[in-house]
Parts: sequence; structure tokens; C-alpha cells
Amino acid sequence: DGVDTAHKAVVLASLAYGCCVGMENVHIEGIRGLSETDIRYAGDFGYRIKLLAVIKQWANDEVEIRVHPTLISRTHVLASINGVFNAAMVHGNMAGHTLYYGRGAGREPTASTVIADVADIARNLAAKAPCRVPAVASAGRRPKFRPMGEVSSRYYLRLSLLDQPGVLAEIAALLGRQRISIASVLQKEVSRGDHVPVLIVTHTAKEKDIDAALRDIEATDSVAGRVVRLRIED
Repeated sequence: DGVDTAHKAVVLASLAYGCCVGMENVHIEGIRGLSETDIRYAGDFGYRIKLLAVIKQWANDEVEIRVHPTLISRTHVLASINGVFNAAMVHGNMAGHTLYYGRGAGREPTASTVIADVADIARNLAAKAPCRVPAVASAGRRPKFRPMGEVSSRYYLRLSLLDQPGVLAEIAALLGRQRISIASVLQKEVSRGDHVPVLIVTHTAKEKDIDAALRDIEATDSVAGRVVRLRIED
């Protein structure tokens, strides 16, 4: 359900911005609803799906923190992180991209980290320096957290559409009504009765606009079931 990743995002954001960040500031979605179908279809577009914590600071000092399954290019370095391994990619204005990679699960990696923390505390006490400057300030200016509706991203959409002329044009019009433009469309020939799976990748759009468009799309008679929506990080 993404909660473990969200806790890691809270720790990293607190260290990055020098204040205590709460879980209420994080948008959280897990992989529970993710299907093998979307993993396969994402591959058709050249993507892999990873559970990411995304933390971004914008020019107006707003900070967004979100956890969700995300499409990333299969050539991206994070696409190769598998199994019990975790990775944190950081982008700095001066340093550019840096990557921190290692085992994030299992008894021995966890024990190693705990022992390292205990050793740090013991050395500080032995040196009579237990009151170092804390990583998180006790007081200071908190950043403004960006609401999820204001977050911008590209999107992967999977729809089950009625296999009739004009249906795809209707969907494009409903997306266009919310100022969402389509980057690519792929229709699968595998039919489920009268419906066929259609995959749409959008250009950058706001989350609230996607929400509004999907409400309109799901209300039409041309769409069966819910629309699958996954975000894309470039």
C-alpha cells in the first residue's frame, strides 16, 4: 500500500527541508491495484513500472511529496533496481544527479544500519558531544506543501472502449475539454466482447484536470469499468 515508502519519503523530506514533515503531507498509492496487464502494456511504450517516492521543490518554494506506481523509461537507471534493493536519486543545482543504492530489506542490512546508528551515538557520548546540531530544526520556516490536485505529470491511461467508430474521438474531446493533449494512442486488437483496450499517453497535465476528465469519461456509455491511470516520470 506504499506506506513503507511514504515513511522513507517523510524522513528524506524532513532532512532535505529541515523541518518535521508529516504523513498528512504525502499523497500515497501502493501497488495493490496494479495489474500484470499494465506492466506488459507499459513495456509496449518503452516503460517499466516502479513504486517511487517523488519529492520536488519548485521555484515558488512549494514542495510536493507523493508515493505511487510510476512509469519510467526502461533505460532510466532506476528501472534496473529490483528485488530487495532500494535506490535514492538526488538532483542538486550544483552537483547534478547522484544515486544511492543498496539493500533496503532483510535482517542483515537492517541490523547493519541499526548497529551503525548505535555506534554513532556511543562515539558521540564518549567524545562528550551528544548535543550536535540536529538534522531537523526545532523551529524554522516550513515549506508550503503542494496539493496533489496542483501536481503536474504525464499520464498513462488504459480504457476499455466500445469498439465503434467515433468513440476514440469522443474520448479525445473530453480530454481536450480539460486542456489535456494526447502524446500517443495504442489500440490493442484483443477484444473483450464489444470492448477493446485502448492505451493513451498524455502530455503534461495537472492532476485535478485528469481527475475531472476521467469523471466525464467514466460517465459515458462508451467506457466499461474504471479507467486505469498511472503517472509518468521523465
